[in-house]
Parts: sequence; C-alpha cells; structure tokens
Amino acid sequence: YVNEVVIGAPYEVTKDLMEHFNVSIVCHGQTPIPPCENGADPFAEPKRQNKFKLLDSGNDMTTEKIVERIILH
Repeated sequence: YVNEVVIGAPYEVTKDLMEHFNVSIVCHGQTPIPPCENGADPFAEPKRQNKFKLLDSGNDMTTEKIVERIILH
C-alpha cells in the first residue's frame, strides 16, 4: 500500500523531490530499470538514502510487452 502517488513525477527520483514530498520509501517491481537519458540510475538517490525497496511484483509484464502483443494480434 502507498500513502500517495505523485502523478507526473520525473523519471529520476532526486533529493529535492524526496524532500518536497517527504518520501519515506521508493519501491520498484521486478522489471528492468532503464537508466536515465544521461545514463544515471533513476533510483540512485533513494538507494543512497537506504529508502529504496525492490518488490517481488510477481509479474514481468511491461508496457513494451503489451505493445508487442497488440501489434502481433
């Protein structure tokens, strides 16, 4: 469960974003984490603060896989 979802949040979770929203933990499922455009880890800051948690989402479905399925059918 989450307390709040930030709609339109930037891809990279920065220190400023975490402070502004008083973020206590950042979570991500089991899908691969593509780097930012500059090659950086988008979760570097929450990891540095020990506020990053990788969750077993039980599913490896991505939007890319969904689009591929739509195109094939």
